[in-house]
Amino acid sequence: GVTMMLYGESDRGPEEVVHEALNHPLLDVDISGATGVLIHVTGGKYMTLENASQVVDLMTANVSDEANVIWGARQDPGFGDTIKVMAIITGVGGVEMNKARMEPDQLGDMLKLTRSKPQTGGSVGFQRFD
Repeated sequence: GVTMMLYGESDRGPEEVVHEALNHPLLDVDISGATGVLIHVTGGKYMTLENASQVVDLMTANVSDEANVIWGARQDPGFGDTIKVMAIITGVGGVEMNKARMEPDQLGDMLKLTRSKPQTGGSVGFQRFD
């Protein structure tokens, strides 16, 4: 199945941080069929266990009751009023996988291009190990 990593950060409370994580403009996912959810919540010294639990409840509201949900939370005084959530969700649906790949001749061309450029400090390129 497909696994997605979601991230959200906000200083406007649990609802906003979950909205940030679940409504990323580049992701079109359906988490209702998720089989597993791993969530980590980080907040400042004023984040309570109730706040963290609310984030988890909101993140998993549309997930199947059979999904395995594991979560943890920690306080970091440097976060101030900000709450951050990171989640790994497995068994995600609604994702179109891009099967595009680089053909061998294209990879060879890329390798030639990086070799033909003069190497100066700080340049980035491919290095071949034969």
